[in-house]
Amino acid sequence: CDGPPHFSREDLLAEKTREEVVKICNSFVSHFSSTEHKPVSRVVMYFKVDDKDNIWVMWASSLRIGTTKFSSSHQRIPLNLSTKFTTPDAEQRKKRENVEGIELERKLLAKDIEQYRL
Repeated sequence: CDGPPHFSREDLLAEKTREEVVKICNSFVSHFSSTEHKPVSRVVMYFKVDDKDNIWVMWASSLRIGTTKFSSSHQRIPLNLSTKFTTPDAEQRKKRENVEGIELERKLLAKDIEQYRL
């Protein structure tokens, strides 16, 4: 069946088919490692065999990146995958609010110094 894992089934494979699936997975891992310069430690891939015994990669539902001694993930820092889009106007407003906040802080500090004779 096509679709999510709960619509799929695991089948027993002939040795030749199993070897071909392993070869496809190794090719994927090799390609990913060479293009992204990150090792793959785990991948869950779904395949389909057609009527002519061609093996097709349907999708990968999980991909775990391994660590290297040079990667930030080696230090167990979580990787944030959420994208933050901002408009130029929002960036300018943020900078302006930051400057206004600093100016307000200075004024309040000056009042504290004046009032409490610090």
